[in-house]
Amino acid sequence: MNDYKNKKIAERIRKDPDSYEYCIIPNYEDQLIFTRAECIQIGDCYANLIKNGDHYVLVSVLFHEEDWSIQAIVDWVKHFGVTVHPPTTSVIEITQAEDIYEAVKFRGHAVIMYARGTKTISLDPNELEEITERYQRFERINNTAWAEPVELDETYPYPDPDDMLDRVYPYPPEDDDLDVE
Repeated sequence: MNDYKNKKIAERIRKDPDSYEYCIIPNYEDQLIFTRAECIQIGDCYANLIKNGDHYVLVSVLFHEEDWSIQAIVDWVKHFGVTVHPPTTSVIEITQAEDIYEAVKFRGHAVIMYARGTKTISLDPNELEEITERYQRFERINNTAWAEPVELDETYPYPDPDDMLDRVYPYPPEDDDLDVE
């Protein structure tokens, strides 16, 4: 069953020239009409959002190629998730979650990274930091026609799921952890 799950996740990963993309909406570029995507850093990945009418839709999560392997992305998808909620002042309920790792607001939309679990976690969107002003727009055309499907390495030693429960998710380093001269 674990191999089947891993393969189904890997089928949604494609490789761009310098990153991997886990598609939440497969072939979103063929299904949605849009002119611009916004990539919002959350944790050490990026939520790829497309404006659809008056709200944003999460279409994929991007991972830098030099920092991630295909198997690490498969493991991440099995244990973590990202969700986007339209602007609201009401409490947001995150279901099937264990913990919230990071939550910000972008153009009023709550962008939340969480660990998968069995709880329902409530989050007050009024307490989230609005990052729109410090968001840096990078003008880059990403031609999804260049993306290639990936294959999962069958010889990878899959971790014991119980070991993943003790995993510490890498937050951005503290200022005193940076090796800056």
